[in-house]
Amino acid sequence: KQWYQRRVRGVEVIYNKLVGIFEKIPDLPTIQATMPACFAKFPNVRIIIDATEVPVQKPNGVKEQAEFYSYYKSCHTIKFLVCVLPNGSICRVSNAFPGSTTDKELFIASRVLEDLRPGDMIMCDKGFMIADCLPDGITLAVPAGLWGDRKQFTMEEARNSRELSSARVHVERMIGYMKRYKLMGRKIYISELPHISKIVKVISFLVNLQNKKL
Repeated sequence: KQWYQRRVRGVEVIYNKLVGIFEKIPDLPTIQATMPACFAKFPNVRIIIDATEVPVQKPNGVKEQAEFYSYYKSCHTIKFLVCVLPNGSICRVSNAFPGSTTDKELFIASRVLEDLRPGDMIMCDKGFMIADCLPDGITLAVPAGLWGDRKQFTMEEARNSRELSSARVHVERMIGYMKRYKLMGRKIYISELPHISKIVKVISFLVNLQNKKL
């Protein structure tokens, strides 16, 4: 439809103008200069990451149905990796991936590691099983988990998890702002999939502008 083509062209214009401003990860000293107090125990955190999913129409093909089906959401979805700086601004949103993509696969495919350096720390939820794919010198800040026969956390683990949760709320808040946009709250049409990555990235740019995180 003509109106949809105009919308896509508008997205392309906004994306091309803003991608160079927002899609970058500042170096660690720059990040530390504006780091909130809740990161005092995690001074080397360069990015906080999380995944978010948006429902899509059920594809026609059986193979595509399996590929886009998210067992976590119990429906067909697309999935994005969202990277946020400690000061609360969104610095990277990955392209869209099918809902069956694991968090680890999503992280690797996003190629965010290309922008990180030894000494950097990534903050994420314990569901991101990415420790084995990190290069030397890059570390993780994740909440403790109860594995095997363990039934409770130590006092130190519980305290550390609370501090992590207090810091991780930044990425959850920014994803919440993104989902206020109508497009993120409805099913994506199959016909929209070729453009959806740029559309969602433009939404993240607008969220940054609205929150004055330049």
